[in-house]
Amino acid sequence: MLPITGLTGTDTFETWFNATNTVISSLNNQNPRLVSVRDYGAVGNGTTDDTSGISAALNAVNGITTSVLYFPRGDYLLTGTGPRFNRQIERTMNRPLHIIGEDARIVCGTTAEYMWYISNAGYDVKIQGIKFDGNSKALACLRIEDSQGMTATIEIDRCAFLNSYQGGDLGVGLGGGGLFISGSKYVNLTNSQVINHTRANGTGVAGSAGTVGVAIQRSGNVYPKTVNVSGCYFENVSSGWTQSNNNQDCDCLSVFGYVQNDINGITFNESAATITNNHFRNCKGRSIKIQNDRSIISNNTFYRNILPIAQPAEVNAQFVVGQIYDNNFYYEPTSTGLTPFAQSGLSADLGGFACISFYNGAKIQRTRSYTVSGNQVINSVPKSAGTLQVFIGASRGYTGAGNPLFFTATNNKIIGPIMFFGNVTTHDHRSPALDTALTFYQFTGNMVEQLTDTPGKTFGWLWSADYFSATMNNFSLIDNVNTGGTTAGILYSSSIFTGTSPISAYSLAASANKINNYRID
Repeated sequence: MLPITGLTGTDTFETWFNATNTVISSLNNQNPRLVSVRDYGAVGNGTTDDTSGISAALNAVNGITTSVLYFPRGDYLLTGTGPRFNRQIERTMNRPLHIIGEDARIVCGTTAEYMWYISNAGYDVKIQGIKFDGNSKALACLRIEDSQGMTATIEIDRCAFLNSYQGGDLGVGLGGGGLFISGSKYVNLTNSQVINHTRANGTGVAGSAGTVGVAIQRSGNVYPKTVNVSGCYFENVSSGWTQSNNNQDCDCLSVFGYVQNDINGITFNESAATITNNHFRNCKGRSIKIQNDRSIISNNTFYRNILPIAQPAEVNAQFVVGQIYDNNFYYEPTSTGLTPFAQSGLSADLGGFACISFYNGAKIQRTRSYTVSGNQVINSVPKSAGTLQVFIGASRGYTGAGNPLFFTATNNKIIGPIMFFGNVTTHDHRSPALDTALTFYQFTGNMVEQLTDTPGKTFGWLWSADYFSATMNNFSLIDNVNTGGTTAGILYSSSIFTGTSPISAYSLAASANKINNYRID
C-alpha cells in the first residue's frame, strides 16, 4: 500500500480526501477494475435468484478491457435458464475473463445442463476462489469452450466443483461432472476441490461419456498443448449405472491431448501433461485417465474402499512417453468387508483391477517409453475378501511394425498380497505376424511383501495374456524381492506365439523368493 504522507492534525478533510484519492487512483492504475456482481443486482443470500444480476455483471466485464468480475462473500442462487439446453449462465467472451471470489458459492437452484457455459473464443480465462455447487440439480458445473482453439490459457485456482448429478436425460446425450475445459492451449488447475459427481442408473445414452470430475479435452480436432493439475482434491466420482460398458468412463480426472498417428514416426504435435501432488479418494472408475503424447504423474495419493466398476485401473495411462513415480496407493475393504478390486465385491480373477495400466488403442507409429518408479501400494484388503490383481500392466495393442516399446519399473513397493507384479501384452495379438517391433522390459529392485499363495490362483512376477514371439521380446528381472508367501514364478502366459502355433499354459517358474540378475531373452 502506498503511504499517505504530508498530513497533520491541522489539515482539513478536503486535504485528506484528496490525498487518499491520489493513492486510490495510483492503485487503480496498477490493477484492473473490479466489477462486483452486487452492483448489478446480485444479492448472495442463498434464496434470491441471482441469475440476472450475475448475467448483467458478466455483460459489463465483457465490455471492459481490463476488468475483474468480483463475487463478495455469499451464496449466489441460480434458478433462471439460458437460451439453450437449460444453461443457466451462457456467454461468448470478446475479451479476457478474470473472476475472483471471496468465499463465494454459486448454487444451482433448478434442473440444468450447465450452471455456467463460457465460450472464450480464444481469450484467456482466470477464475479464483469460487465454489460451483451443482446442488444435485446440474448435469455439470462449468464448461469453458475455446471456439478458436489452441490460443488461450485457462487458469483455475482455489475453486470447488461440487454435487453435479444426472437424474434424467436432458436430451443432450452428455455425461455429467464438475469442470469441462475444451480446446484451449494451456490449462493450469491448482489447489481446487472436485467432490460428489454422479448419475442415476439408466440416465444418459448407453455407451456415451459417463461421469467425470474434471475433463480437459479436445474441441473438434484441437487439443490442449500443455496441462498442469496440482494440489487438488478429488472425491466420490461415481455412477449408478449397473451395466459395465456405461461405467467405463467414470473418471476423477480425464485429460485428452494429441496422440501421434503419423505413419513415418517422425513428426508429432506437442501434447504434454503434469499431474502432481493431488489426492484421489473413492473414484468408482479410473482416478486418472490420460491420453496424450507425453506425461508425468507423480506424488499423488490414491485411496479406495468402495466397489469399483468392471476392470478399472487407478491410473489409465494412454500416452507415448511418460513417467509415473512416487505415488501412494491405499486400499481397504468396503464397509461390508468386500473387496474394492471387483465390481461384484467378490474375489476377481486376473484381468481385473490394476493400480497402473498403460493402454494404446490408437495405431501409434512412434517408439514408446514408460518409466514407473518409487511408487508404494499399501493393500490392507485380506485375501479372504479378494486379492489385488496387478500392480502395473502394459498393452502392445495396435502398435504397428518397427516401433519398439521400452518399459522400466524400478524401486516400487507393494505391501500386502498381490497376484502379479506385472501384466504385459508383449505383441500386437491382433496381427502378430505383421508386428515386427521389439519389446524391452526391465524390472529392477522392486519389492512385494507377498505374491499371493491363495489356493487355485495363478500368481507370479509377470503375466502375459496374449500371443507373442519369444524371439522379439527382452525381459530383464534384477534384484526383485518377494518377501513372503510361496516361491513365485517369473513368467506365465496363457499362450506364446512361436511363429507356427501357440503354446498354451506356458509357465517358466525357475525362481526363488529373490530373483538375482535373472534374465529371460
